[in-house]
Amino acid sequence: MQGISQKSAGDGSITLHGRVQATCADRGDLEKASVTLYSDFGGETGRLARAGLSSRQQFAFTGVKPGIVHLVATACDSLFTRTLAIDGSGLLGPVVLAPSKTPPLGLSVVGTDGAPRQAVVTLAPETSPGDPTDPVAWFPTLQFVTDAEGILLIEGLPRGPFRLVVSAMGHLPVTSARVVPSGGPLRITLVQESTLTLKVVKPSGPDGESCSAGAMVRLHFPAAGTWMEGVTGSDGTATFGGLGPGRYLADATSGDLLTYAPAVAELSEGTRVGIELHLKPGLWLGGTVVDAATSLPLEGACVVVSSRTETGRLACGSTDVKGRFRILGLTPGRYTIVIQAPGYHRVRISSQRMLEQGEPPLLDVVMQRAFVLEGEVTDEAGVGVSGARVLVDEEEKLSAGLIEGLMQVHLPNLLTPDPGLLPVGDLGVTMGPVPPIPLTTGPVQVPPAGVGAGVATIPPGCECLTSAAIVQQTRVVTDEAGRFRLGALSAGEMRLVVIHPSYATLRSGPITVPPEGSISPVVLV
Repeated sequence: MQGISQKSAGDGSITLHGRVQATCADRGDLEKASVTLYSDFGGETGRLARAGLSSRQQFAFTGVKPGIVHLVATACDSLFTRTLAIDGSGLLGPVVLAPSKTPPLGLSVVGTDGAPRQAVVTLAPETSPGDPTDPVAWFPTLQFVTDAEGILLIEGLPRGPFRLVVSAMGHLPVTSARVVPSGGPLRITLVQESTLTLKVVKPSGPDGESCSAGAMVRLHFPAAGTWMEGVTGSDGTATFGGLGPGRYLADATSGDLLTYAPAVAELSEGTRVGIELHLKPGLWLGGTVVDAATSLPLEGACVVVSSRTETGRLACGSTDVKGRFRILGLTPGRYTIVIQAPGYHRVRISSQRMLEQGEPPLLDVVMQRAFVLEGEVTDEAGVGVSGARVLVDEEEKLSAGLIEGLMQVHLPNLLTPDPGLLPVGDLGVTMGPVPPIPLTTGPVQVPPAGVGAGVATIPPGCECLTSAAIVQQTRVVTDEAGRFRLGALSAGEMRLVVIHPSYATLRSGPITVPPEGSISPVVLV
């Protein structure tokens, strides 16, 4: 596939004509042949027109605009391609599309039972890494259909690489990346998809149950760490299709009702399974949050309650003007509670137990203010030192964390650095941003969803995770001007330790963090 430039004579639009050098064993195959004209617009390929072949295997396009155009002919189960750079007007041609000398791309599509499957093959170009101008990048996305024996032979392709998507009715699609035509057959195995129907029922009397329409259902695939969501219809069911074989966990919620434990569904290939989810009244947890120094209530603190179950249910809420919070929709079990607010140290309460019977626990949470210290590290001439690591040594007690930091800087060949976490001091101060609470706003590699299914979203009330995150903006390594910024500091006395491979280790004098107010910037020489 080589590009050539031809200039036509005359005025008016361009007419591009030529012929295809195709040899078909069956004349009927040649009658079905066609030529498609593509053009490049700012690096994007768009289809302009398609034309059939005459009895002499000729074609023609009128009204072609100047620029880069691509001709792709499909004839006799082969591709014939040509790239042209044209300008001027009038008649342009003849352009001959000849067989390519590149190896063909062969596919053999079968099921897990080894029997052939007729499938649709979508072929798209992939730009080579580091070479965005690779000629294959212009190539259009094309579709082919295998024969009844699942065989497909595509000739005349550029050298690639290509991305293949092979799909068939009732099967999961298979994607193959960076495929290069090599002449040898590529074997694709398709797996039959499965369907799971979830029926949600709720209490409707002293001993009865009824279908729950409009209930939110979640489907979790632990092997891939993916989630899907759906809403039950008027019959209380939601159907998830396009699922692969494996173990799935399902739960449901409807108002204050929810499932206490996930239902387990083991899907084998090509099966249709139905399970029931039974709703029960949800539990709740409440308490108050106050400032440690003033004992005044904190409004707007974000309270996050998470379980360590396999489905990992998450519930959130914010404190009101009186510092009170109430988290609904919990099930019996053990929970971790995390409370965070701008300007305060995060509080974590582990192993809080929730029981199905009895009064819910009320928590009294006291939050300590967090401070930020800014400063600059300079040499003796007053020039800022970049790349210096600034650590906190509380109460002059060097810990194993500081020793590790020294080794990371001065003995890099003996210890692999662990970026982001540097515990320093006996109180376990962590330099760096506070790690966020694990929360996935969307699934990764979600299996194709069925009726009423969609992407999992952030639970209601958990929007405070973003707004209430502690503003750290920590910079433990000095920038080009020698500046640093340390966050999440507690009130009291501390010293700073500065480590740089080209300088002796520096320890500052005592620095006092006041209970109220702010800390003045410091200069370390």
